[in-house]
Amino acid sequence: MSINILNEIWNDFFLTKQLLGVGNEILTLDIAISSFDGSYNKQCNMFISSPLMIMIPIIIVFLFTQKQILKGMVDGAIK
Repeated sequence: MSINILNEIWNDFFLTKQLLGVGNEILTLDIAISSFDGSYNKQCNMFISSPLMIMIPIIIVFLFTQKQILKGMVDGAIK
């Protein structure tokens, strides 16, 4: 079962990359990160720091809404 899920996620990456194309200005985050890996050069500093830059706003939003998220989880579990 888990192999099928991983296969679907992997296929989703390639489908998105094909639909958006190479010269498109609008990219998903995983496609944008993969663009740092070139044929002849690799921008390792950008490749490593980009997931951190993506996580920072998510962490900030979670810290401000932590009480509401936990309350919703508890209320949904007690039905």
